Amino acid sequence: MTKGNFLSTEERFFEVINQYTDEKHKLQKRFSKPKLLLKEEFEAFVESAANSFGIQYEKDFSKTTTVYWLSLSKHKAKIEVNYRFGRYYTRHHIQILQP
Repeated sequence: MTKGNFLSTEERFFEVINQYTDEKHKLQKRFSKPKLLLKEEFEAFVESAANSFGIQYEKDFSKTTTVYWLSLSKHKAKIEVNYRFGRYYTRHHIQILQP
């Protein structure tokens, strides 16, 4: 986290993604539904969030994995998203890469 407890644009972007998945899972749990988040829904959210934060990205994908390569202000980052059966979100991992 940055000085004075203020989050940078990139940190807010990553936090928004994490909050989105957490909220979806909490909501589904509350209504006793399985934790099914569709690939299209999650990717649309990530891409919309990146655009609203002004973050440039490239996207590579296969049936069970999508990788977003992000161009941030001082470095690059990678978001790897895994899907079950090529359709259902299972998890994501955010990695900050060295400049």
